[in-house]
Amino acid sequence: MKYFTLAAVILILIDVFKRMFKYKDEIRESIHQIEHCRLTKWVTPNKESDAYKREEKLLERARVKISVEALQLIKLTGFFIALVIGILLVWSQYQLELKEIFDKKSINFSIVGEQTQTAYDDAMLNQLTREAHEKINYKAYVKGGEYSLLQQEVVELVTQKEMDREYTMYYAEKVYYNLIELSNKQKISYMRIALPLILAALGMLLPKTILRIRAKKTEQLMNIELNKLEILTLLLLKKENINIYQILLQLKRKSKVFNPYLTRCVNIYPKNARLALETMQKEVEHKEFSRFINILKLGIETNKRSTAEILEIARRLKNSIQQAQTKEKIDKKNRRILLIRFPMIIAAIELLLLPMIIIFYENM
Repeated sequence: MKYFTLAAVILILIDVFKRMFKYKDEIRESIHQIEHCRLTKWVTPNKESDAYKREEKLLERARVKISVEALQLIKLTGFFIALVIGILLVWSQYQLELKEIFDKKSINFSIVGEQTQTAYDDAMLNQLTREAHEKINYKAYVKGGEYSLLQQEVVELVTQKEMDREYTMYYAEKVYYNLIELSNKQKISYMRIALPLILAALGMLLPKTILRIRAKKTEQLMNIELNKLEILTLLLLKKENINIYQILLQLKRKSKVFNPYLTRCVNIYPKNARLALETMQKEVEHKEFSRFINILKLGIETNKRSTAEILEIARRLKNSIQQAQTKEKIDKKNRRILLIRFPMIIAAIELLLLPMIIIFYENM
């Protein structure tokens, strides 16, 4: 049966995906309308503000092709989904706590080890607790501090079962404490309110956190790709009849991470070469890439040979600095290992010598 259910679920999912693919234009249009709804506009920063530009730059750096409005929509979705999950978690925990009280085991007080009697005691206690929960307004008694009246009502309820006095008082005491516990569990605690709100906040922050991780990864890819672009530029500068514009075109074709920035630069370059390169510098905000562009700017005014020499010197200097930094990191790591290893060796020697010292003192 379970295999048929699984097959049915898979077929339903396939049908859903087919329909989504069939109506993808309508779905895209609906998403576009939601992006520009009043709620999304309310939570989206003003287009002229720094916050909007920062988020736009973060999306571009993370290489995610969505608008800032779509990002706000994803944040809101994450907020509501996490909030619902938090509420469900609190509610399920609350229901489990109530069930635990309603199904609480009794202590067999008549014949120890007799399972039939114990099962009867448990069933009777659970039945009486549920009846008391439904018939007695115990919350009002607990709130008003009228515990004696609550005890009387519980005793009256249990007495209706026409049991021996010993059994009646036993069950009344157990039911009374169960009702007190139920009353305490039903109080709204700060934790029950805080948990859904904390999860909702985390759900709202999650998309931006993922984007920042992707942006960090992009920065690492930029460092790798920049080395390749520098080598390619050096090779191109050695050719005759080639200018900076043609070099930029070649870099755009070979680049992946810097491709959007180089594309915009190439489009502006014929109108104003220096402005195009400076605009790209501001957009990328990468120190090493900025130095590389500064060298290309020199190529507009000076000859190619001078530009190639400057680029070669800059590359050697950068590689030397990177090697020095790597060596420093390795040395620092080795120093930390030595500092940690020395106390551990001393502790190991002490543990080895400790039994011998104890035996020596005992035999003295």
